[in-house]
Amino acid sequence: MEINIIDFTSEQFSKLSNDQLSDVKTAQLKKNRLERELEVKKRELQSKMLRNGTIRSDVYKQLIKELTLRYEMEIESVRDGLLFYLQYSAKPSSSAPYTVDYTLSMDDRLDIVWGYYNDTYTDAVEKYEAFAVDTVAPSYLGEFYAPLKDNLYYAAYGV
Repeated sequence: MEINIIDFTSEQFSKLSNDQLSDVKTAQLKKNRLERELEVKKRELQSKMLRNGTIRSDVYKQLIKELTLRYEMEIESVRDGLLFYLQYSAKPSSSAPYTVDYTLSMDDRLDIVWGYYNDTYTDAVEKYEAFAVDTVAPSYLGEFYAPLKDNLYYAAYGV
């Protein structure tokens, strides 16, 4: 089963407890069910509109749009509930000097880490050296880690 209710990396999933993984699976199954229901409803509406001869009308387009929005809102509610649970059931990481919250988007994580190092270190070399020994940042930032490290290196050493 593909998990796409949340955007976690394999490493992030591996850090979840069995209960958390079970809740992710349950939320994913609910999302999948809602998506299937939406497709059935769309086909039913299409059949009804075809029988009535109104399939080409703006009414059909508007009804599809409203139906889709209703289901998307329900799916978003499932996602938000899951993220809320994961956020408050996760054990805080004590080894990072900044907030580590895997439910945040990658951009928000980058802002937190970048903000911490910019606020804490004024000297570019010290900033780079502190970041280079950070053991949490590589897994927390994922693919954003290397570019940030490169930027800090170039700022520190002007290479």
